[in-house]
Amino acid sequence: MKKELPKLTLALAGLIAISYIAFSSRLVFADMSTIKQLGFAVTMPFNIFSFSFVHAGYGHLAANLAMILAAGTIIEARLGKRDLLGLFFLGSAFSALIFTFINREYLLVGASAGAVSLLSAAVAVDPRTAARNILAIAVAAILFVASISIYVELTTHRIESEIRELEATRIAAQQEGDIETLQEAEQQITRKESLKQEIEEGIEVQESVPVNFEIHVYAAIFGALYLFLFRRDAVKGTANKMMEYLSNAG
Repeated sequence: MKKELPKLTLALAGLIAISYIAFSSRLVFADMSTIKQLGFAVTMPFNIFSFSFVHAGYGHLAANLAMILAAGTIIEARLGKRDLLGLFFLGSAFSALIFTFINREYLLVGASAGAVSLLSAAVAVDPRTAARNILAIAVAAILFVASISIYVELTTHRIESEIRELEATRIAAQQEGDIETLQEAEQQITRKESLKQEIEEGIEVQESVPVNFEIHVYAAIFGALYLFLFRRDAVKGTANKMMEYLSNAG
């Protein structure tokens, strides 16, 4: 039997990725003003859903997309589209509300709560496939982040080298009285320094948003609670297999 493409999972992951690009700077770094505007906090309750589409950096984004793709494909295939959306959005809202009620000074961004909610449910529904998906997609995410990090580092070194060359050109033009070359060199130096500053600010934003493991615990609990309340039938097979395994092992 041909497997159906997990369209909603791919659409959700794609929308999150597109949102990150749309809310980012020219070099696809997160923008702090967007984080402050769309992040969720007790003082910004209307951002209860928008915060899931804002990320602190490409590493943050890649980790969450990996979990959504690994778990979402299982949930969509085994439970359905409605449960996929319910676990993601309600899991995000549930976890964010509890977390910010306890930690009122925090500003939350990222899809990790919804992703962990999906992952918790996926592990309960089909642990073997979940483990296989997580391993495969996690490797891809790690390679992606490593590639971007190397690119950023190489780009920074290249820009610094170009600035040094332009500085030498500017000094030479100033000494020779070549006004046209001097002005052109100064304009290029300004552009290069702006790009360098953008990279530095992007890295600073990425490092300034802490990982809140506590909210992930709430999300995992919600995923299990959701199945218990609404889709208990979906985990009967897993529970029976576990009981059979424990019985044989005993």
